[in-house]
Amino acid sequence: MQELALTASLFLLMLGMGLSVRPKDFHRVFARPALVLFSGVNILAIIPLISFILIQIFQLPSELAVGLMLVATMPGGMMSNLMTDLGRGDLALSLSMTLLISVIYIILAPFGASLILSQFGGSALTETVPVQRFLTNLLTITALPVCLGVVINVRYPQLAAAVRGWVKVVSSFGISLIFLIITVQQWSVLIASFYLIFLPVFILFSCAIGIAFLGTKILGAEKPQMTAVLMEHAVRQEGTALYVALALFGSTSAALPLAISSPIGMLSALLLLLIVRGTSRFTAATTAQS
Repeated sequence: MQELALTASLFLLMLGMGLSVRPKDFHRVFARPALVLFSGVNILAIIPLISFILIQIFQLPSELAVGLMLVATMPGGMMSNLMTDLGRGDLALSLSMTLLISVIYIILAPFGASLILSQFGGSALTETVPVQRFLTNLLTITALPVCLGVVINVRYPQLAAAVRGWVKVVSSFGISLIFLIITVQQWSVLIASFYLIFLPVFILFSCAIGIAFLGTKILGAEKPQMTAVLMEHAVRQEGTALYVALALFGSTSAALPLAISSPIGMLSALLLLLIVRGTSRFTAATTAQS
């Protein structure tokens, strides 16, 4: 039942993404190519490399290692767009990054997850997941609903506009509920291994946000663009990674780093939001006095 609910929630989440995308949206990617490229490389290559190093340093068990790599490879999601908007960041840039990185992630996810499994899965996990079925299932549950959503949005834009909000709410609620169930079911394991799970995830997020901050500084980004990039790194879309951990790997332990990453990401985004809004007020007050 839990696997069925997760599959349905992820399908709706991907469908909602497709319902929000139009072919012309890809043109926005080229408005800020350097920042989009930097974010893509950081999220899809540099952060996974840092995760690999942390796995070696902390000597994580195979299932937790798989979970941490899944955390590292998650793209941003609609919550990063919302937090960017609340922080008065560049929403167009945020949407462009989420769109491009998510599309690349959907294409690479089956092969990346298969590589993660072969490197860190251990014999128990590897034996339970036939690679061909794994690739087929993941592509079916990600690429298919996104393409379906795009087609509906292009052919029936009024229908897409009417249902996309409800689709996103229902899918987000379903995934959040599954996270809560996992946390309750694995509470004793989570407490017993809390520091072994929490510290690597915390360090990973700290490195991701730190590199994002330095990168935007080097690229000369203004505050709205910096806010968008930082939120893209702080708030991730855990749905696909959760599906991989539970439905394909069959491992609740691999989902524990994901359960930890969600509140860490949201707290990081809220802290960034307070800093951004606070500095904006300070700048406005200073300008008014002068």
